[in-house]
Amino acid sequence: MAYNDAQKLKVVMSLEPDVYTNASTDGDSVDCKGYSSALAVFRVGTTDGNIDVLKLQESDNDSTWADISGAAWTGTDLPGNTDDDSTFAISLDLRKRKRYLRWVVSEDNTGSADAVGFIVLGTPEAVEVADQGADYYINLIG
Repeated sequence: MAYNDAQKLKVVMSLEPDVYTNASTDGDSVDCKGYSSALAVFRVGTTDGNIDVLKLQESDNDSTWADISGAAWTGTDLPGNTDDDSTFAISLDLRKRKRYLRWVVSEDNTGSADAVGFIVLGTPEAVEVADQGADYYINLIG
């Protein structure tokens, strides 16, 4: 079966849109089974604080998590109070990764950050309409 480009992607929320303050938050896990590529996206809206942890983790079993080497921002590369409306992204080859991914974010108790983190899965082995990551789905062909 041939798929159009939209059918080859699945968008999954890891960190719900929220105001993050004074604590570390582990995002929801994203099951990557059946996909061979991903783009992990973290979007900062407005911020008057500083994020001191922004990274991706992976797991084989959805319970024991480990940081992915090279999939984190550190030091002055982290979103700060002057980074309103900024996007941070990591591209991954899932054939070299564990089954589950999640975002981890922490704000350093200097204010707050409006943010969201999601993962776009791509290059599926097979796609079912129910797996599109949307509550409602319309496929227009032609």
